[in-house]
Amino acid sequence: MRSNYEYKTAAKAALKDNWAISALTAFVQTLLSAGLLLNIFVLNPLNTGFRNALRKLMHREDNDVFSGAFNIGFNDYTHKVATDLLRDVYIFLWGLLLWIPGIIKHYSYACVDYLLIDNPDLSADETIHRSRELMAGHKWDLFCLDLSFIGWALICLVFTLGIGFFWLSPYIKTARAAFYEDLVAESVTAE
Repeated sequence: MRSNYEYKTAAKAALKDNWAISALTAFVQTLLSAGLLLNIFVLNPLNTGFRNALRKLMHREDNDVFSGAFNIGFNDYTHKVATDLLRDVYIFLWGLLLWIPGIIKHYSYACVDYLLIDNPDLSADETIHRSRELMAGHKWDLFCLDLSFIGWALICLVFTLGIGFFWLSPYIKTARAAFYEDLVAESVTAE
């Protein structure tokens, strides 16, 4: 066994002339891991709140989208984080098979954010399963809905340098909320 000094000397020798790229790599890794944690613990719950606040706006139940996004997003915080994390892990694992299965599962789990609010008593697995049930036979429909915004996305990207996405994002999410409500209404009439 070598001493700590010998391990440190070996590390310094290996990093000689590679300190800059090693530091840059560590920095990028830190950013990615911080971004991942930010996504899991902050952005996913906020996204749930924002989607459902836009849904309330659609019904004219509440016009305060900003506070609605924060109020709805952090009610039952741990349940939302656990469910979103499980959904993201499933999508990631399916995506490892190839991109297409990951995309299909992304659409299978498209209703999770709404179901978290509508059915807070469901476990994470039950919420994901219910989303799959609702999206059965409708993934292509939602994909086509998303694809119909491609022209607007190009306009936002090219002519507004991305600033237009601040307007396009609520437009897309509200359309998706209407799509979800149609799925729920259809499933109620089918039962």
